[in-house]
Amino acid sequence: MTGGVVVTLERGDSPDLAALLAPPPPRHARVFAARDSSDRLLGALALAPGPDDFAELLAAVVLPGARRSGVARRLVAAAEAWARVQRIRTLRFRAPADATDALAAAPALGFIEIDGFGPYVGDAASVCFAKAI
Repeated sequence: MTGGVVVTLERGDSPDLAALLAPPPPRHARVFAARDSSDRLLGALALAPGPDDFAELLAAVVLPGARRSGVARRLVAAAEAWARVQRIRTLRFRAPADATDALAAAPALGFIEIDGFGPYVGDAASVCFAKAI
């Protein structure tokens, strides 16, 4: 499936992205959308630049029919490319401790588990990850 997948930076308020990323990401977030050759949405990733040299992945969603086909890897690669241009050095995110899909995908996408950051410090319901870029 990945041959016909295109990832672009889009407005997060389009109807299909808004439905996939509900609740909507904040206005300062960057939203990457993966679409097939028919412009069908396959997945999306919302990324918020931080105050220093990091950015936080706020959401990453791949539709069930597009999973295990490289869509998440392409979304993360697009976010990394954008982040490098912005001189961001680290991507990080928080996943619920019971989100088995996210916990399995993180290492496969090059993220390592880290201590909690920001509001997730000491939060036993969260697992945090980071990736140097």
